[in-house]
Amino acid sequence: MPFEGQALRSRTGLRARDKGFLAALAAAAMVGSGVGAYLHFGRESSAANCVTITLASTMGGSTIHKCGAAAARFCREAGPTPPQVAAACRREGF
Repeated sequence: MPFEGQALRSRTGLRARDKGFLAALAAAAMVGSGVGAYLHFGRESSAANCVTITLASTMGGSTIHKCGAAAARFCREAGPTPPQVAAACRREGF
């Protein structure tokens, strides 16, 4: 059994206050996704002389991030294997 005025409310549009709230909510979602994307993708190239490598291992994946002297030592000790380590080291000039 419909409530009183339910049919009328279902045919009317959103009020200006509701539209403003939805617009603010959409803007906040867009800003949040932009910040999230920047934090996820923008950090990798921000540091000079850094090597970031993602490797598969028996317990899942691992990310190795080394900078400066630690990166040079890591690349020197890793040698040519695995190939993605050698490629990342060459790309950064180590």
